[in-house]
Amino acid sequence: MFIMLFNHLHPLLQPGVIPFTLDEIPVYKGRPSVEINHGQPYFLPLEDWHTHVDSFSSLDAQHRAGSAFVVISADTLCTGQRTERNLQRPTGWHTVRYDDLIPDKYLYNRCHLIARELYGDKDELENLITGTRYFNVEGMLPYENQIFQYIRKTQNHVLYRVTPIYHEQDLLAAGVLMEACSCEDQGRGLTLCVYCHNAQPFIKIDYATGQSRRAENQAG
Repeated sequence: MFIMLFNHLHPLLQPGVIPFTLDEIPVYKGRPSVEINHGQPYFLPLEDWHTHVDSFSSLDAQHRAGSAFVVISADTLCTGQRTERNLQRPTGWHTVRYDDLIPDKYLYNRCHLIARELYGDKDELENLITGTRYFNVEGMLPYENQIFQYIRKTQNHVLYRVTPIYHEQDLLAAGVLMEACSCEDQGRGLTLCVYCHNAQPFIKIDYATGQSRRAENQAG
């Protein structure tokens, strides 16, 4: 089964599919992320990156978010405090706690595809998925911080795409593909292509609905 991109014919997206299958992604076994395609993004480091138009895919028939593809720069970085609480309910959302298993207690976060620190308060559902706390903090955050620090250091631009990956009609994404390429130096300063598992240790998740329960073997 190929992983469909919600690309809506955006000119910089590869047409149709990402050329790997879910079967090629290692099963989650305690590592929050895994490198894909030798760390090289599937889009090209185009010389005309400065003409790129930021895009957020429309919600699909299941009301799920699709790919977000943007240029990150020093002008888009955000270091201020959030002004309002986000109350959106992306697909698969449940308010559920596991106080003895999760340090922050709540299983799910409203996870931004394009992080607030990189792009500001883009809180529309087109930029949100339901993700575990572990996925958000241990999976995506280190790579988001890597991009943030690169831009702060160099003042360069980064072409950045995040694609949630769903199995058929599941409401909860199995994970996300994160791709990045620095622009001015044609990827010599930063390239990134990783898959982050939307998992939580010690918790069994039903990705079709977002329902969850304690894992019987307490191994996730």
